[in-house]
Amino acid sequence: MQPIAALAERCTPILQEALEPDEAERLAAALRVIADPARLRLLSLIHAQP
Repeated sequence: MQPIAALAERCTPILQEALEPDEAERLAAALRVIADPARLRLLSLIHAQP
C-alpha cells in the first residue's frame, strides 16, 4: 500500500475555492451518490484550506 502523501501527489484538485450555496445545490443534483449540499460545501471548505 502506498503512503497517502504519494497518492496525494497524483490527485488533481477539481476545485480551487469553496463552493457557493447555489453551486453546491447544482452539483448535488448532478452527483446523486453524495447528493447533500451541506456535505459538498463542507468538503469544498476543507479542500480550500492551506
